[in-house]
Amino acid sequence: MKRICRLLASLLILSIAGCEDDSNDAPVIPNLIDAATVCPSTVQGPRMITFAGRTWEVRQAASPAAAGENCWTGDARNAWVDSQGRLHLRITRRSDVWTCTEIYSSDSYGYGTYTFRVASPVGAMDRNVVLGLFTWDNDAPRSGRLHEIDIEFTPWSRVFGENLHYSVQPVMGPDTDNGQYDERTDGVFLPGNIDMSVHRFTWMPSYVDFASMEGPTEAGELIHSWRFTADNPARRSNDTTLATPVLIPTPSRGTSLRINLWLNDGDSDGFGDAPADGREVEVVIDQFTYTPA
Repeated sequence: MKRICRLLASLLILSIAGCEDDSNDAPVIPNLIDAATVCPSTVQGPRMITFAGRTWEVRQAASPAAAGENCWTGDARNAWVDSQGRLHLRITRRSDVWTCTEIYSSDSYGYGTYTFRVASPVGAMDRNVVLGLFTWDNDAPRSGRLHEIDIEFTPWSRVFGENLHYSVQPVMGPDTDNGQYDERTDGVFLPGNIDMSVHRFTWMPSYVDFASMEGPTEAGELIHSWRFTADNPARRSNDTTLATPVLIPTPSRGTSLRINLWLNDGDSDGFGDAPADGREVEVVIDQFTYTPA
């Protein structure tokens, strides 16, 4: 009953917000970014932070880059760890350009369980904002296959819809008529009034399990869960450099963990769209654990 009441409350809030948004679809403050943009940054050389007892590098880019495309900054105002050990990620506006944030692990990861505690109401984020928790393999271009497992929070620039997504990449490619692999992704609506939640995935050779729980522990009320198994077909990516069919990704020495906060290209102009409400964005992740298989 509590879950139903919260869901109905969120639906009411979002329907009202949707009516307001439809009257003015243009961002309050546009993202003045194009292929010639020189991304703002105040950091010289690599910037490292320590979170959850592990070392991470803060991504930087001199020009717009995927995902998005967006500007990525190592500025301490966009990514830092507070005195309680909590990770803060922000999207901020610098010199008429919106800057995004990504951190990636210095150590390698593989099969096992990845658990994140998110201390922000990510179900209420602006429709153009994406929070990603995912694996990535720097050796992917050499092996020719994707090694990516994702938990993503975003409605993909829609006013209303599923905003919590699990996926085992690739989710798009040339092996179906519509270019999508629906069996490799699953989504659900995450209410905006959940202030703290726990999200995890367990990566094994024959399956990937996902689960999300409300509250500060895994014992909280289940929001959603999904299992992807090796019973599904192997699929190819649209990226010709990553065209080897993939079923369950296989980790390598180059497999890292990444956490990012970025802007979706909802209008398909090739660059990330500014937050529709014109406001800077902050997300707090106060715990991460990895248990090897």
